[in-house]
Amino acid sequence: MAYGNPLSGVTGLCLDPHDLFLSKLAAGHAKDVEIVKAMIEYGLVDKTRLLTLAAKIPNPEDDLSRAARIKARIERLYSRGE
Repeated sequence: MAYGNPLSGVTGLCLDPHDLFLSKLAAGHAKDVEIVKAMIEYGLVDKTRLLTLAAKIPNPEDDLSRAARIKARIERLYSRGE
């Protein structure tokens, strides 16, 4: 009996590590700090790309400094490991 590939025609989508990193910082949960630190430690994200993407994060009317705050946190994480 021949078996076909059960995944034939299936497309998997994966979140870009930079997007995951930024979503963790934007959420602001303390539990996510270890995850983003590990992503930096293991070279899964590039600082320049993170800062470029962070600058494009929309600032809601009630938080006009959100993107700047995330960029500053990235700088801190890379400079001293926050």
